[in-house]
Amino acid sequence: MKDLDAVVALQDAFWLAGEDLLYHHTNPWELDEALTAWGYDMGPCEAQDLVGLEKVLARQPDRPTPVLARMVAEGRMGKGGGVGYYRYP
Repeated sequence: MKDLDAVVALQDAFWLAGEDLLYHHTNPWELDEALTAWGYDMGPCEAQDLVGLEKVLARQPDRPTPVLARMVAEGRMGKGGGVGYYRYP
């Protein structure tokens, strides 16, 4: 496995774990706030908004997640589209 492949695999696992927490336990701002309190530069929701939710969803063709799939279907594409997990000016 190349270094970049390992980073992408870890990032995808991190994002899927975040999605599971959103689906069952919390909301985007509490999840991101908890992880930044632990020293992360940003949480998974903010990071996915920056990448673009449609791109994040496309990286998961074999395991689409219900929250992310619904957001993309509703046109919530992330920061570039003005709204994702958060709203942007």
